[in-house]
Amino acid sequence: MTILLWTQPLLIGLFLGGDYDKLAAHLAVGGVSVSLMLLQFLASVPAWRPGGLPGWVVAVCAAMAAGGVVQIVAGFQRNLGLHVPLGVTLAAAGLGVAIRAWWPTRPGSAVAEAAAR
Repeated sequence: MTILLWTQPLLIGLFLGGDYDKLAAHLAVGGVSVSLMLLQFLASVPAWRPGGLPGWVVAVCAAMAAGGVVQIVAGFQRNLGLHVPLGVTLAAAGLGVAIRAWWPTRPGSAVAEAAAR
């Protein structure tokens, strides 16, 4: 999902450079990204309880899912004052979640103990 979020500025940049087919790609990648955000949130809940995932990850996933829906609405309304900064925020949050997902856990932490079971 993070890769999809980071391709969005590239696609819209190509569109602004004259490759008008890239707007349709921007729309498609945005739809897939938001779908994955919703799935990510749904998967984070059981990973949190009983899985032991930190609660802040679930909160970030929930915020990303809600932000993704707002992002699509703002894009269709051509509200660039909201669409662009929210897109940057979603890309940064996606990177943060991806880093956290691959970050090693400390021995003895709740996540490490849950993984050992």
